[in-house]
Amino acid sequence: MSSFLVSCAGASTESVGWEQNQSPTGFRHKWSGLVFPSKIEDLQQMRPTDFAADGHNSAVSYNGPQHDLAITLYVYPKPTMDMKNILAYEIKTIQFVHPAVKIGMMGAMKMPLGQRESAQGCVGAYLVYEENNTAKGSLLVLIPIEDKLFKVRATWRQNDEALKYGMARVQSTLRAVTPPSN
Repeated sequence: MSSFLVSCAGASTESVGWEQNQSPTGFRHKWSGLVFPSKIEDLQQMRPTDFAADGHNSAVSYNGPQHDLAITLYVYPKPTMDMKNILAYEIKTIQFVHPAVKIGMMGAMKMPLGQRESAQGCVGAYLVYEENNTAKGSLLVLIPIEDKLFKVRATWRQNDEALKYGMARVQSTLRAVTPPSN
């Protein structure tokens, strides 16, 4: 279960799990084969991070210019429990930091991944909480890819315009990520 937890305290400044990808520009996660472009619409990619020495537990973030949008994409070994329980566990980790979080919806989701219109086995939740006296909306999406788990966590200011912007950018981000060829 320890590889399941992503801890910023253990983040590596050396990105052993990543290699620069020349076309399109961006980074390829070596272990998963996922390719992350450096720019998606108006989102700017931040430096990829490894949370484990083997590069199997990694993340890359994109920041948007509006509504305090931040999208973080994680790749790590898939726990042996089913997706519904993994989702419940992920929500509990968020509740640990934000005890008053409200769950707006939770369950199976249709989300794209690369050219696939709907990733198989995708689950997610929409959460609302307060942070620094600001209402935040947060989308959590979990997509199993063989023995790996691809997690998306997007947050933005909680209002209708920000929700529309954030959801559109999450969809764009998932379409822009290139999964490995099967």
